[in-house]
Amino acid sequence: MAGVLLAALAALLAGGAWPSAPTAVALVAGSVLVQVIAQLVGTACGLLVPRPALAMAATIVVPMSVTVVLTAVAPGLVHWHTPYGNAQSLLAGEPDVAALCLVALLWCAIPNAVGLTRSASRRSRSSWG
Repeated sequence: MAGVLLAALAALLAGGAWPSAPTAVALVAGSVLVQVIAQLVGTACGLLVPRPALAMAATIVVPMSVTVVLTAVAPGLVHWHTPYGNAQSLLAGEPDVAALCLVALLWCAIPNAVGLTRSASRRSRSSWG
């Protein structure tokens, strides 16, 4: 529902016409993907950082810090390496599949896999002692 409202608002601001069906689908899918990536970054931080308050802060501070540093050092890499940079194209209805896959790998898949592995090893050590 939020994606449909976002698409309608973007269309009204852009010129008053409803977007074409493929554009509306891209906007809806993009807005969902932005939220999924944010949730998975938060899950990874929760798995990797043992203190809840630090994990919650890391969910925001780490991605934004990487975005700021890359913007200063190599602006062209922001779109390819940060959730925020990738979200801009997703929310514009112009997704870059290769960049999306790289961001999902760097910020979602790898950190969650490492966190799950560490969590499983902590559980197995605590069950023995």
